[in-house]
Amino acid sequence: YIQTYSNSRQQMDKGGSTLKEIDLKTSLNKAKARIGIKKNERSNKVLNIKKGISTLLADKKEDLALIQAEVLIGEERMIPCYEILIMLCDRIMDKLKEILKTNKAIPIDLSMDVYTLAYSAHRSQIEELIQVREMLVAYYGKAFEKESETNPAHLHDIIRENINVIQPENGRKVMRLKECAQSDGLIYEPSAKNSADYLSYLENLKGVEKHIPVSPSTTSPQIIVPPGLYSAPSQPPVSYPIGPVPVSPPKEENKKTGCEDIIYTSEYAQPADLRTKEQKKDSLDEFKAKIDLLKKM
Repeated sequence: YIQTYSNSRQQMDKGGSTLKEIDLKTSLNKAKARIGIKKNERSNKVLNIKKGISTLLADKKEDLALIQAEVLIGEERMIPCYEILIMLCDRIMDKLKEILKTNKAIPIDLSMDVYTLAYSAHRSQIEELIQVREMLVAYYGKAFEKESETNPAHLHDIIRENINVIQPENGRKVMRLKECAQSDGLIYEPSAKNSADYLSYLENLKGVEKHIPVSPSTTSPQIIVPPGLYSAPSQPPVSYPIGPVPVSPPKEENKKTGCEDIIYTSEYAQPADLRTKEQKKDSLDEFKAKIDLLKKM
């Protein structure tokens, strides 16, 4: 028994377990449904917290409002994380056959997806996502589990920055109080200490904006897109002619030629006959008279 347990333990550490497509797909679908429910619950909770903050500010209870602002920031941080996790579940399900064909090597284009789901399972408290993590760890081995926990470079930016519980700065909490008061038409003036923290927080935000890398060819900040997401095929640069742009000569005004009454139906069409029936009859009679005159001559 001890030998059998030791062998199974070594096999798990090396990632010797097989990964069943149907089981992983079922767990991913259940995880998506659970994440959607959690997201809706958090969104409704955020609305209720905002209403409570407005009530506390109207009653001049700033200290209690700051506590609620901290809870609000924590709840708001998880909503974009849920959206990213749903998207990653879809991506893995779409390329599940590719994962099974790589002989237990993580595909390069799915590296961030797999590591992020494994990292987020316990932190998001989604039971179905924890099952997905256990399947991935059993398939890829303990080295994969350790790498997902210790190397943040593998993770999606939004997950890395928002899924962990972090104590927000006091200035940020004051800013959220101001935003809630403004949305409800309230006048909120923070205390001297809170006002100083708020101004210091704004200065730090401005300092961060100044250090955003800017491309030398343009004045707009560079937007760094994480690998594996939102990737668009590269297009060849558009080439423009060098030198002055040729200007077409001005068109000459149409000169009157005495044939303005002639209408042309196309470039090579004959002029249309606009005469009335009486005019045509008179012309025919005149033509016949000229013929008779020529015969007599």
